[in-house]
Amino acid sequence: MHWERMRVYYSLLRAYTSVVVMAFLTAFLCGASSSVLTLAVTITSRLMQHGLDKADDEVMFAGTLSPYLAANRKKEEGKAPMVAMWEFSRLQTLTRTLLLAVTAAAVLLPQSSSSQDLQIGLPGCPTSCGDVSVPYPFAPGCSLAGFNLTCDTTHTPPRLLVGNGTLHVTGVSLDDYTVRVLGPAMDFSSVLRLKEGWSTIGTWGGTPWGLSYAGPYVLSETHNEFILWGCNVFAEVRLASAGQLITSCGSVCEDPDSNGVSECALHYNGSGHCDRCYGVSCCQMPVPIASMSYFVKLTSMLDSPEDFAGVIAEEGWLEPSISTSVHFPTNAMVLVQI
Repeated sequence: MHWERMRVYYSLLRAYTSVVVMAFLTAFLCGASSSVLTLAVTITSRLMQHGLDKADDEVMFAGTLSPYLAANRKKEEGKAPMVAMWEFSRLQTLTRTLLLAVTAAAVLLPQSSSSQDLQIGLPGCPTSCGDVSVPYPFAPGCSLAGFNLTCDTTHTPPRLLVGNGTLHVTGVSLDDYTVRVLGPAMDFSSVLRLKEGWSTIGTWGGTPWGLSYAGPYVLSETHNEFILWGCNVFAEVRLASAGQLITSCGSVCEDPDSNGVSECALHYNGSGHCDRCYGVSCCQMPVPIASMSYFVKLTSMLDSPEDFAGVIAEEGWLEPSISTSVHFPTNAMVLVQI
């Protein structure tokens, strides 16, 4: 059974997690130096990354089989594919978080015992880029493999970038092991005209954005949401790797030809506050599964104008100045995690 294989890798990740903890505790209790601790974590992180890669392969394969499994649920023992994928995603997130926690501790604990001034990086490594503090293992040129941050000094102040620069880092937190980035809105440039209405597909993330299955970054599954602006439009958000539908929402307008008055604008004019859309001219839904990339399909309902926008953004990012604007946003703040 395929889901039995997923449970095997579920156990594999737990085993790798135990290996990392034991390696760190053994080295630390034996009084190892910072460099030895870092080496121990680096070696075990390679083992853990192998487990994560195998897990990613299983999730991708599960997505391709999900229609078959859904049609044969009575024959398939265990949990439904969607629930299993969600649990698998949560375990991958926990594993990556633990890896970063142990790595950070390997650097910070030995230094804290010998100095009152807590250091956030290795000796000789940069700890900031512009106005952003960059702790180990993120520091450009001194990071663990795959963290892939670059300090672009051609701007004033310098900008901290992920991969090719599509994502602009505005903050790094070791408290919850997240990286806050500014990313673009989804590109829906290619619209297919149907007999009645239209349809289009946009993408978020992936290798072009510096987010790949070989790297450590995934969209935070607990801090982000999909937001859609438009009139009489239905959106489906799917995992790009597997095609699995994970969330959806629809936005309607009483008079599409007027380009609509945003529901947020109505709330803001009445109460002076707006931080959420409920389906009139805009809608939003949480993104429940962590991944490196997604694709979104928009389909018109009735006869609607081709005037729309979609973003994945950090919860709370939606503000009155954005929600009531006549212009759609071109970028959004997003939280990615390790």
